Amino acid sequence: MMRRLALLAALVTALGAAGSGCAQAPSAEEAASETVALEELQVLAPGARFTAVRELVLSGASLWVLDGSPPFVTRVTLEGGEVIAFGARGPGPGELMDPRSLLPSPGAPEGSVWVWDYGTGRVSRFDSAGVFLASEPMDEGGATRVRRDLEEVSYVEPFRVRSLGAELLASHFPGRVDRSSDIVTGSLVRTHHRLAPGPVLARFSHHAGPASGGPREWEALPLWDACDGVVVLWSSASGQLLWLDGQGHTLRGAAVEHSPGPITLLDMERYLRQMARLELGPDYEGAGIDFSAMAVARRDQFPQRRPLATGLRCASADVAWVRLFDTDPDPPGRSRTWLRVPASGAQDAVTFPPAFRPFVFTPQGALGVVEAPDGQRLARWHAPGTVAQAPDLASPSPNRRTSHAP
Repeated sequence: MMRRLALLAALVTALGAAGSGCAQAPSAEEAASETVALEELQVLAPGARFTAVRELVLSGASLWVLDGSPPFVTRVTLEGGEVIAFGARGPGPGELMDPRSLLPSPGAPEGSVWVWDYGTGRVSRFDSAGVFLASEPMDEGGATRVRRDLEEVSYVEPFRVRSLGAELLASHFPGRVDRSSDIVTGSLVRTHHRLAPGPVLARFSHHAGPASGGPREWEALPLWDACDGVVVLWSSASGQLLWLDGQGHTLRGAAVEHSPGPITLLDMERYLRQMARLELGPDYEGAGIDFSAMAVARRDQFPQRRPLATGLRCASADVAWVRLFDTDPDPPGRSRTWLRVPASGAQDAVTFPPAFRPFVFTPQGALGVVEAPDGQRLARWHAPGTVAQAPDLASPSPNRRTSHAP
Protein backbone atom coordinates (compact mmCIF):
# COMPACT_ATOMS: atom_id res chain seq x y z
CA MET A 1 0.00 0.00 0.00
CA MET A 2 2.72 2.48 0.96
CA ARG A 3 4.62 1.78 -2.26
CA ARG A 4 1.49 2.45 -4.33
CA LEU A 5 0.80 5.70 -2.50
CA ALA A 6 4.41 6.73 -3.03
CA LEU A 7 4.10 6.04 -6.75
CA LEU A 8 1.01 8.22 -7.00
CA ALA A 9 2.60 10.96 -4.89
CA ALA A 10 5.68 10.91 -7.12
CA LEU A 11 3.51 11.32 -10.19
CA VAL A 12 1.73 14.28 -8.68
CA THR A 13 5.00 15.84 -7.49
CA ALA A 14 6.42 15.58 -11.01
CA LEU A 15 3.77 17.99 -12.20
CA GLY A 16 5.73 20.86 -10.67
CA ALA A 17 4.78 23.92 -8.67
CA ALA A 18 2.32 26.61 -9.72
CA GLY A 19 -0.09 29.17 -8.32
CA SER A 20 -3.18 28.71 -6.21
CA GLY A 21 -6.89 29.47 -6.14
CA CYS A 22 -9.84 27.21 -5.44
CA ALA A 23 -12.99 28.98 -6.62
CA GLN A 24 -15.33 26.77 -8.59
CA ALA A 25 -15.53 27.72 -12.25
CA PRO A 26 -18.40 27.07 -14.64
CA SER A 27 -17.93 24.09 -16.91
CA ALA A 28 -17.30 24.62 -20.60
CA GLU A 29 -20.83 23.47 -21.42
CA GLU A 30 -22.32 26.47 -19.59
CA ALA A 31 -20.72 28.82 -22.10
CA ALA A 32 -22.09 26.96 -25.12
CA SER A 33 -24.58 28.68 -27.39
CA GLU A 34 -25.79 25.40 -28.88
CA THR A 35 -26.06 21.84 -27.60
CA VAL A 36 -26.26 19.02 -30.12
CA ALA A 37 -28.47 16.03 -29.28
CA LEU A 38 -27.37 12.52 -30.17
CA GLU A 39 -30.43 12.20 -32.41
CA GLU A 40 -29.15 15.05 -34.56
CA LEU A 41 -26.14 13.03 -35.70
CA GLN A 42 -26.25 11.17 -39.00
CA VAL A 43 -24.58 7.75 -38.97
CA LEU A 44 -22.35 7.24 -42.00
CA ALA A 45 -21.45 3.95 -43.68
CA PRO A 46 -23.49 1.93 -41.14
CA GLY A 47 -21.65 -1.29 -41.95
CA ALA A 48 -18.28 0.07 -40.86
CA ARG A 49 -17.15 -0.52 -37.26
CA PHE A 50 -14.00 0.72 -35.54
CA THR A 51 -12.24 0.12 -32.23
CA ALA A 52 -10.26 3.25 -31.34
CA VAL A 53 -10.17 5.81 -34.14
CA ARG A 54 -7.05 7.96 -34.02
CA GLU A 55 -7.58 10.22 -37.02
CA LEU A 56 -10.04 11.09 -39.78
CA VAL A 57 -8.91 12.91 -42.92
CA LEU A 58 -11.28 14.19 -45.60
CA SER A 59 -9.71 14.22 -49.06
CA GLY A 60 -11.79 14.94 -52.13
CA ALA A 61 -14.36 12.17 -52.47
CA SER A 62 -12.85 10.00 -49.74
CA LEU A 63 -12.86 9.90 -45.96
CA TRP A 64 -9.76 8.16 -44.59
CA VAL A 65 -9.92 6.54 -41.14
CA LEU A 66 -6.94 5.53 -38.99
CA ASP A 67 -7.89 3.01 -36.30
CA GLY A 68 -5.91 1.73 -33.34
CA SER A 69 -6.69 -1.91 -34.20
CA PRO A 70 -6.44 -3.87 -37.46
CA PRO A 71 -7.48 -3.34 -40.13
CA PHE A 72 -5.76 -0.06 -39.29
CA VAL A 73 -6.73 1.97 -42.38
CA THR A 74 -10.14 2.43 -43.98
CA ARG A 75 -11.21 4.49 -46.98
CA VAL A 76 -14.88 5.37 -47.34
CA THR A 77 -16.00 6.89 -50.62
CA LEU A 78 -18.31 9.88 -50.40
CA GLU A 79 -20.33 8.70 -53.37
CA GLY A 80 -21.78 5.25 -52.98
CA GLY A 81 -20.52 4.49 -49.50
CA GLU A 82 -17.91 1.91 -50.55
CA VAL A 83 -15.72 0.90 -47.60
CA ILE A 84 -12.23 -0.52 -48.16
CA ALA A 85 -10.27 -1.57 -45.08
CA PHE A 86 -6.66 -2.73 -45.03
CA GLY A 87 -3.49 -2.81 -42.93
CA ALA A 88 -2.89 -6.07 -41.08
CA ARG A 89 -0.82 -6.21 -37.91
CA GLY A 90 2.80 -7.22 -38.35
CA PRO A 91 6.34 -6.04 -39.13
CA GLY A 92 6.38 -7.06 -42.79
CA PRO A 93 5.91 -5.04 -46.00
CA GLY A 94 2.48 -3.38 -46.01
CA GLU A 95 1.85 -4.38 -42.39
CA LEU A 96 1.53 -2.01 -39.43
CA MET A 97 2.17 -2.22 -35.70
CA ASP A 98 1.33 1.17 -34.15
CA PRO A 99 0.19 3.68 -36.81
CA ARG A 100 -0.21 7.21 -35.46
CA SER A 101 -0.59 9.52 -38.47
CA LEU A 102 -2.27 9.27 -41.85
CA LEU A 103 -2.37 11.69 -44.77
CA PRO A 104 -3.28 11.51 -48.46
CA SER A 105 -0.05 11.89 -50.41
CA PRO A 106 0.44 15.43 -51.78
CA GLY A 107 1.80 15.35 -55.33
CA ALA A 108 1.44 11.54 -55.50
CA PRO A 109 -1.01 9.50 -57.60
CA GLU A 110 -4.66 10.25 -56.91
CA GLY A 111 -6.00 8.36 -53.92
CA SER A 112 -2.74 7.15 -52.40
CA VAL A 113 -2.09 7.62 -48.70
CA TRP A 114 0.90 7.79 -46.36
CA VAL A 115 0.74 6.01 -42.99
CA TRP A 116 3.34 6.72 -40.29
CA ASP A 117 3.83 3.64 -38.14
CA TYR A 118 5.75 4.10 -34.89
CA GLY A 119 5.72 0.39 -34.13
CA THR A 120 8.00 -0.35 -37.08
CA GLY A 121 9.53 3.11 -37.42
CA ARG A 122 8.51 3.24 -41.07
CA VAL A 123 6.25 5.29 -43.33
CA SER A 124 4.27 3.27 -45.88
CA ARG A 125 2.28 4.30 -48.93
CA PHE A 126 -0.84 2.53 -50.17
CA ASP A 127 -3.07 3.19 -53.16
CA SER A 128 -6.78 3.89 -52.84
CA ALA A 129 -7.60 0.16 -52.99
CA GLY A 130 -5.24 -0.66 -50.13
CA VAL A 131 -2.46 -2.07 -52.29
CA PHE A 132 0.95 -1.58 -50.67
CA LEU A 133 3.20 0.62 -52.83
CA ALA A 134 6.32 1.54 -50.88
CA SER A 135 7.90 1.86 -47.43
CA GLU A 136 10.83 3.80 -46.01
CA PRO A 137 12.27 4.27 -42.52
CA MET A 138 11.26 7.47 -40.76
CA ASP A 139 14.05 9.94 -40.06
CA GLU A 140 15.50 9.27 -36.61
CA GLY A 141 15.64 12.97 -35.83
CA GLY A 142 12.07 13.61 -36.92
CA ALA A 143 10.11 10.72 -35.43
CA THR A 144 8.18 11.74 -32.31
CA ARG A 145 8.80 9.72 -29.14
CA VAL A 146 6.12 9.71 -26.44
CA ARG A 147 5.02 7.74 -23.39
CA ARG A 148 2.71 4.98 -24.50
CA ASP A 149 -0.29 6.14 -22.48
CA LEU A 150 0.10 9.84 -23.30
CA GLU A 151 -3.53 10.18 -24.42
CA GLU A 152 -4.65 8.98 -20.99
CA VAL A 153 -2.80 11.77 -19.16
CA SER A 154 -2.72 14.65 -21.64
CA TYR A 155 -4.80 16.39 -24.29
CA VAL A 156 -1.85 17.10 -26.64
CA GLU A 157 -1.62 15.63 -30.17
CA PRO A 158 2.10 15.41 -31.04
CA PHE A 159 1.77 13.07 -34.05
CA ARG A 160 -0.15 15.43 -36.34
CA VAL A 161 1.01 15.63 -39.98
CA ARG A 162 -0.60 17.98 -42.50
CA SER A 163 0.02 19.02 -46.10
CA LEU A 164 0.68 22.56 -47.24
CA GLY A 165 0.80 22.51 -51.01
CA ALA A 166 3.39 19.92 -52.03
CA GLU A 167 5.10 20.04 -48.62
CA LEU A 168 4.27 18.47 -45.29
CA LEU A 169 4.07 20.05 -41.84
CA ALA A 170 4.73 18.28 -38.54
CA SER A 171 5.75 18.95 -34.96
CA HIS A 172 9.38 18.29 -34.10
CA PHE A 173 10.62 17.66 -30.56
CA PRO A 174 14.27 17.31 -29.47
CA GLY A 175 13.34 14.77 -26.79
CA ARG A 176 10.47 12.63 -25.56
CA VAL A 177 6.97 13.96 -24.97
CA ASP A 178 5.93 12.48 -21.63
CA ARG A 179 3.57 15.21 -20.42
CA SER A 180 1.73 18.21 -21.84
CA SER A 181 4.42 20.72 -20.88
CA ASP A 182 7.00 18.93 -23.06
CA ILE A 183 5.22 20.44 -26.06
CA VAL A 184 6.92 23.80 -25.42
CA THR A 185 10.30 22.27 -26.33
CA GLY A 186 9.16 21.68 -29.90
CA SER A 187 8.59 23.53 -33.15
CA LEU A 188 6.27 23.43 -36.14
CA VAL A 189 8.46 22.54 -39.13
CA ARG A 190 8.25 21.95 -42.84
CA THR A 191 9.22 18.39 -43.69
CA HIS A 192 8.78 15.50 -46.14
CA HIS A 193 7.32 12.02 -45.85
CA ARG A 194 10.24 10.67 -43.78
CA LEU A 195 9.61 13.53 -41.28
CA ALA A 196 13.18 14.88 -41.31
CA PRO A 197 12.88 18.32 -39.65
CA GLY A 198 13.19 21.24 -42.06
CA PRO A 199 12.69 25.01 -41.78
CA VAL A 200 10.90 26.17 -38.63
CA LEU A 201 7.57 27.97 -39.04
CA ALA A 202 6.89 28.53 -35.33
CA ARG A 203 8.66 27.75 -32.07
CA PHE A 204 6.13 26.56 -29.53
CA SER A 205 7.96 28.24 -26.63
CA HIS A 206 7.18 31.63 -28.23
CA HIS A 207 3.45 30.89 -28.10
CA ALA A 208 3.09 29.15 -24.72
CA GLY A 209 1.54 30.78 -21.68
CA PRO A 210 3.70 32.13 -18.87
CA ALA A 211 5.77 29.40 -17.21
CA SER A 212 5.89 29.09 -13.45
CA GLY A 213 8.92 27.00 -12.62
CA GLY A 214 8.31 23.36 -13.47
CA PRO A 215 6.69 20.76 -15.73
CA ARG A 216 2.93 20.55 -15.28
CA GLU A 217 -0.16 19.17 -16.86
CA TRP A 218 -2.77 21.67 -18.02
CA GLU A 219 -0.18 24.14 -19.25
CA ALA A 220 -1.46 26.91 -21.53
CA LEU A 221 0.06 25.41 -24.68
CA PRO A 222 0.17 26.30 -28.38
CA LEU A 223 -1.78 24.14 -30.82
CA TRP A 224 -1.76 24.02 -34.63
CA ASP A 225 -3.50 22.67 -37.72
CA ALA A 226 -3.48 23.40 -41.45
CA CYS A 227 -5.92 23.34 -44.36
CA ASP A 228 -6.68 25.19 -47.59
CA GLY A 229 -3.08 26.41 -47.95
CA VAL A 230 -2.80 28.12 -44.54
CA VAL A 231 -1.60 27.20 -41.06
CA VAL A 232 -3.70 28.09 -38.03
CA LEU A 233 -1.87 28.42 -34.70
CA TRP A 234 -3.34 28.90 -31.24
CA SER A 235 -0.97 31.24 -29.42
CA SER A 236 -1.79 30.97 -25.73
CA ALA A 237 0.80 33.67 -25.06
CA SER A 238 -1.28 36.26 -26.95
CA GLY A 239 -4.74 34.69 -26.58
CA GLN A 240 -5.14 34.73 -30.36
CA LEU A 241 -5.61 32.36 -33.23
CA LEU A 242 -3.03 33.22 -35.87
CA TRP A 243 -3.28 32.32 -39.55
CA LEU A 244 0.18 31.81 -41.08
CA ASP A 245 1.52 31.34 -44.58
CA GLY A 246 3.98 28.62 -45.57
CA GLN A 247 6.91 30.70 -44.36
CA GLY A 248 5.46 31.22 -40.90
CA HIS A 249 4.44 34.86 -41.52
CA THR A 250 1.24 36.01 -39.83
CA LEU A 251 -1.57 36.72 -42.29
CA ARG A 252 -4.27 37.62 -39.75
CA GLY A 253 -5.33 36.96 -36.19
CA ALA A 254 -8.43 36.75 -34.04
CA ALA A 255 -8.75 37.04 -30.27
CA VAL A 256 -10.65 34.08 -28.80
CA GLU A 257 -13.72 35.23 -26.87
CA HIS A 258 -13.57 32.90 -23.92
CA SER A 259 -12.14 33.41 -20.45
CA PRO A 260 -11.11 30.19 -18.69
CA GLY A 261 -11.77 29.99 -14.97
CA PRO A 262 -9.47 28.77 -12.20
CA ILE A 263 -8.56 25.12 -11.83
CA THR A 264 -10.72 23.70 -9.06
CA LEU A 265 -10.19 21.05 -6.42
CA LEU A 266 -12.71 18.91 -8.31
CA ASP A 267 -10.60 19.22 -11.48
CA MET A 268 -7.56 18.03 -9.55
CA GLU A 269 -9.41 15.19 -7.87
CA ARG A 270 -10.60 13.88 -11.23
CA TYR A 271 -7.06 14.00 -12.58
CA LEU A 272 -5.60 12.28 -9.51
CA ARG A 273 -8.15 9.49 -9.83
CA GLN A 274 -7.12 9.04 -13.45
CA MET A 275 -3.45 8.79 -12.48
CA ALA A 276 -4.27 6.29 -9.74
CA ARG A 277 -6.23 4.14 -12.18
CA LEU A 278 -3.27 4.09 -14.58
CA GLU A 279 -0.75 3.27 -11.87
CA LEU A 280 -2.75 0.91 -9.65
CA GLY A 281 -5.20 -0.62 -12.11
CA PRO A 282 -9.01 -0.83 -12.12
CA ASP A 283 -9.13 -1.70 -8.40
CA TYR A 284 -7.47 1.57 -7.39
CA GLU A 285 -10.46 2.56 -5.24
CA GLY A 286 -9.54 -0.27 -2.90
CA ALA A 287 -6.23 1.42 -2.11
CA GLY A 288 -8.03 3.68 0.36
CA ILE A 289 -6.69 6.93 -1.08
CA ASP A 290 -8.48 10.10 0.02
CA PHE A 291 -8.42 11.95 -3.30
CA SER A 292 -10.15 15.04 -1.92
CA ALA A 293 -7.51 15.43 0.79
CA MET A 294 -4.74 14.77 -1.73
CA ALA A 295 -6.12 17.48 -4.03
CA VAL A 296 -6.04 19.98 -1.15
CA ALA A 297 -2.52 18.97 -0.18
CA ARG A 298 -1.24 19.23 -3.75
CA ARG A 299 -3.09 22.39 -4.76
CA ASP A 300 0.06 24.45 -5.25
CA GLN A 301 1.43 21.89 -7.70
CA PHE A 302 -1.21 22.60 -10.35
CA PRO A 303 -1.56 25.70 -12.53
CA GLN A 304 -3.74 28.49 -11.22
CA ARG A 305 -6.03 28.74 -14.23
CA ARG A 306 -7.44 26.36 -16.77
CA PRO A 307 -5.96 26.40 -20.27
CA LEU A 308 -8.35 27.94 -22.76
CA ALA A 309 -7.73 25.47 -25.59
CA THR A 310 -7.15 21.71 -25.57
CA GLY A 311 -7.65 21.02 -29.27
CA LEU A 312 -7.61 22.82 -32.62
CA ARG A 313 -9.04 21.95 -36.03
CA CYS A 314 -8.85 23.99 -39.20
CA ALA A 315 -12.17 24.12 -41.07
CA SER A 316 -11.26 26.46 -43.93
CA ALA A 317 -8.76 29.18 -44.81
CA ASP A 318 -10.45 31.60 -42.40
CA VAL A 319 -12.33 29.46 -39.84
CA ALA A 320 -10.97 27.24 -37.06
CA TRP A 321 -12.54 25.30 -34.20
CA VAL A 322 -11.07 25.35 -30.68
CA ARG A 323 -11.85 22.68 -28.10
CA LEU A 324 -12.25 24.13 -24.61
CA PHE A 325 -11.14 22.68 -21.26
CA ASP A 326 -13.37 20.57 -19.00
CA THR A 327 -12.47 17.64 -16.73
CA ASP A 328 -16.06 16.43 -16.31
CA PRO A 329 -16.15 14.32 -19.49
CA ASP A 330 -12.38 13.68 -19.55
CA PRO A 331 -9.84 14.04 -16.69
CA PRO A 332 -7.06 15.39 -18.97
CA GLY A 333 -9.44 18.21 -19.93
CA ARG A 334 -10.84 17.41 -23.39
CA SER A 335 -14.19 19.19 -23.34
CA ARG A 336 -17.27 18.32 -25.37
CA THR A 337 -17.54 22.01 -26.24
CA TRP A 338 -15.86 23.48 -29.31
CA LEU A 339 -15.71 27.16 -30.18
CA ARG A 340 -16.02 28.18 -33.84
CA VAL A 341 -13.59 31.06 -34.43
CA PRO A 342 -13.63 32.88 -37.78
CA ALA A 343 -10.88 35.32 -38.73
CA SER A 344 -13.56 37.99 -38.39
CA GLY A 345 -17.14 37.92 -37.15
CA ALA A 346 -19.11 36.25 -34.38
CA GLN A 347 -17.78 33.22 -32.49
CA ASP A 348 -20.14 30.39 -31.57
CA ALA A 349 -19.78 27.52 -29.10
CA VAL A 350 -21.19 24.06 -29.77
CA THR A 351 -21.43 21.25 -27.21
CA PHE A 352 -21.53 17.76 -28.72
CA PRO A 353 -23.08 14.61 -27.19
CA PRO A 354 -20.86 12.62 -24.81
CA ALA A 355 -20.69 9.71 -27.26
CA PHE A 356 -19.49 11.83 -30.21
CA ARG A 357 -15.92 12.91 -30.93
CA PRO A 358 -15.45 15.30 -33.89
CA PHE A 359 -12.28 15.01 -35.98
CA VAL A 360 -13.00 17.02 -39.13
CA PHE A 361 -14.81 20.35 -39.34
CA THR A 362 -16.15 21.74 -42.62
CA PRO A 363 -18.38 24.71 -43.51
CA GLN A 364 -21.30 22.25 -43.40
CA GLY A 365 -20.58 20.81 -39.93
CA ALA A 366 -18.37 18.08 -38.51
CA LEU A 367 -17.34 14.49 -39.16
CA GLY A 368 -16.35 12.21 -36.31
CA VAL A 369 -17.01 8.96 -34.50
CA VAL A 370 -19.83 8.01 -32.18
CA GLU A 371 -19.52 5.29 -29.54
CA ALA A 372 -21.96 2.41 -29.90
CA PRO A 373 -22.33 -0.89 -28.01
CA ASP A 374 -20.76 -2.77 -30.94
CA GLY A 375 -17.91 -0.32 -31.57
CA GLN A 376 -17.29 3.13 -32.99
CA ARG A 377 -19.17 4.35 -36.04
CA LEU A 378 -18.64 7.27 -38.37
CA ALA A 379 -21.12 10.10 -37.89
CA ARG A 380 -21.82 13.59 -39.16
CA TRP A 381 -23.26 16.71 -37.61
CA HIS A 382 -24.90 19.19 -39.94
CA ALA A 383 -24.52 22.77 -38.76
CA PRO A 384 -27.79 24.73 -38.55
CA GLY A 385 -28.73 26.23 -41.88
CA THR A 386 -26.78 23.71 -43.93
CA VAL A 387 -28.28 20.99 -46.06
CA ALA A 388 -27.06 17.41 -46.33
CA GLN A 389 -25.49 16.77 -49.71
CA ALA A 390 -26.42 13.55 -51.49
CA PRO A 391 -25.12 11.13 -52.39
CA ASP A 392 -22.90 10.89 -49.33
CA LEU A 393 -21.51 8.42 -46.82
CA ALA A 394 -24.93 7.50 -45.43
CA SER A 395 -25.43 4.58 -47.77
CA PRO A 396 -27.89 2.07 -46.26
CA SER A 397 -25.91 -0.91 -47.60
CA PRO A 398 -22.24 0.03 -47.92
CA ASN A 399 -19.90 -2.38 -49.63
CA ARG A 400 -17.35 -3.14 -46.92
CA ARG A 401 -14.30 -4.86 -48.37
CA THR A 402 -11.09 -5.73 -46.61
CA SER A 403 -7.96 -5.66 -48.72
CA HIS A 404 -5.18 -8.04 -47.82
CA ALA A 405 -2.96 -6.97 -50.69
CA PRO A 406 0.75 -7.17 -49.80
